[in-house]
Amino acid sequence: MKKLMAILLACLVMGSCIACSGQNTDGNGEESSGDSEEKKTIAVVPQSMAQEFGADVASAAEAACEEMGYECLVLDPDLDLSTQISMLEDLIVQGVDGVMFSAIDTTSMGPIVEELKSAGIKVIDFDCTVDEGNADASIKSDDYAGGYQAAEVLMEKVNDPEATIIVYGTSSTIGTGYLRNSGFNAYMEENYPDVTLVETRPSEGAGTRDGCRTWAVDMLTAYPEAKGFFTFYGDGAIGTYYGVLETGRDDVVIVGYDASAEQQEIMVNDGPDCILQASVAQYPKMMGRMAVETMDELFNGTYEREDAEDIIYIEPGMLLAESAAEFEDKE
Repeated sequence: MKKLMAILLACLVMGSCIACSGQNTDGNGEESSGDSEEKKTIAVVPQSMAQEFGADVASAAEAACEEMGYECLVLDPDLDLSTQISMLEDLIVQGVDGVMFSAIDTTSMGPIVEELKSAGIKVIDFDCTVDEGNADASIKSDDYAGGYQAAEVLMEKVNDPEATIIVYGTSSTIGTGYLRNSGFNAYMEENYPDVTLVETRPSEGAGTRDGCRTWAVDMLTAYPEAKGFFTFYGDGAIGTYYGVLETGRDDVVIVGYDASAEQQEIMVNDGPDCILQASVAQYPKMMGRMAVETMDELFNGTYEREDAEDIIYIEPGMLLAESAAEFEDKE
């Protein structure tokens, strides 16, 4: 009887070992590491996917996430501040690991950043960054330098030290626009003190192409002597372009922003004399990729922001009508 019990006990032990071994082998009988670690999820929330800039950042981020083994979730607030905040709050509930967003309002989004961080979520703001500088990392183009360069190019093309120039006005909630216009105005003050700058915004449709088209027509009606326009964002430049075309003016120079593929196509089609003479390049695809790479460093603990002034800058470039066919967006 004792011998029989010993045999049964040995069989039970062997069966247990075989079962355990089966949980750690693959179909070929080789050992495996067990359940793989769950992928981290990174959410990307641009201002609007309808804007080419936001779509390019998001697509580059998605590609980088796939390469690096992260899940990517893209949300579109469509330029609505309350929607963007609601989306960020929902991401806390969903328990994502990282959030990358461009602030629709740079002055009021500090608290939601703190909420995300308190939930253990790594936060990167890009392009339009929160004024408090409280994200775990910030990535943007050097906006002041971009505006400064835009003014230099515009005045080269206008070639009139006493010209009237129309500037698309910014608001206190758009930090990037403020910096771009500040750089633009600083160049003018330093180099062309006799230029007349008229800084305004559309009364309706601010931020939209159609609003800027109407605005451009209205400005040339009110200031027929105007020789140039500067708009600090991509859709503004395209809307202004179509507005100037509508007036029949071919003696007006436009310098815009974002150097989008659509702006490049306009320049290539119209040739070197295109009224949209230049656009500051922010390289959104590079920005999207760099944001994911920086998020990876945050996850791994290899990047730590020093303070609010610690910003990862991308040096702006310039898309010019005279060489538009050769321009390449950096990735």
